[in-house]
Amino acid sequence: MITPKEFYDALKDKGDYDKLEAETILIPICEAIRLDAFHQVNIQLPRGKKYRSARQLFTFYWDKVRNPKKPQTKKEMKKVMKSIAGAGESNVKSKMEWPEWLTRKKRKFRKPKKLRRDDRS
Repeated sequence: MITPKEFYDALKDKGDYDKLEAETILIPICEAIRLDAFHQVNIQLPRGKKYRSARQLFTFYWDKVRNPKKPQTKKEMKKVMKSIAGAGESNVKSKMEWPEWLTRKKRKFRKPKKLRRDDRS
């Protein structure tokens, strides 16, 4: 005789096994069928109307599960970069201080004047 807890644990294990079996057997077979259908349909379509990927032809539930994140927009990227740049602002100097020998103005050297024949000694 088994207890109700053991019974429910066995059902849970059976469910985990079915899920594992689906991932290892069912998903690859469905992907192969989708890829085959994709090629068969693309052969018959004119150039401008062909599908670019098999997911455009039809999708499965695991397509959404595998790719839950959308790509970032430019605004989101800028917001993240600004937050990263502003995070350590108290420790970072607002303007970088360069050594004096790098900041001092450089003297322009003039070309020596050409001497006239009279000035030559």
